[in-house]
Amino acid sequence: EVDTTPPPPLKLSAVQVQRKEAVSLSWDESLDGKFASYTIYKSQTQFDSISSATAIAMVSDRKQTAYTDTDVRSQNTYYYAVSAKDSMGNENKTATAVSVSVEDLTPPVITVLSPSNGLVYFNYSIPLDYSANEPLANCSYGLNNNQNTTAAANTVIKAVEGRNTLLLSCNDL
Repeated sequence: EVDTTPPPPLKLSAVQVQRKEAVSLSWDESLDGKFASYTIYKSQTQFDSISSATAIAMVSDRKQTAYTDTDVRSQNTYYYAVSAKDSMGNENKTATAVSVSVEDLTPPVITVLSPSNGLVYFNYSIPLDYSANEPLANCSYGLNNNQNTTAAANTVIKAVEGRNTLLLSCNDL
């Protein structure tokens, strides 16, 4: 009699690797007596059949029950499933995909509009004006290596005579 029974579904967990564009996957070891390999599937949409996802890796070591996907991007959601295949080629086609949303790891791009680099100012009170490519949670500045001060709308910096160094730092939402 030919074996046509696929190995049972595997329980999968998926989490973003902290502060990295990577997802760590781990699953229960297959107990199928004819184990041949694990296949990891991925999609950017929810799926319940492995035919609706892309196979991204195959693992032939039964004890290797973890994989890290580094082909992910900030601010995207990914869906994963893992299946076991036996030596007869049987694989469970149904899947319970788990999702992971990769946090925003791209820093904002800040453009300082005022003060202008290289411009000579004849007033020591200079408006600090800047723009960003995305909404900001908060900004702070340091002038001439002094401690950071909160930068808000209509901030005026107090420059000293001579060359001044301004460092502006912002966090996105």
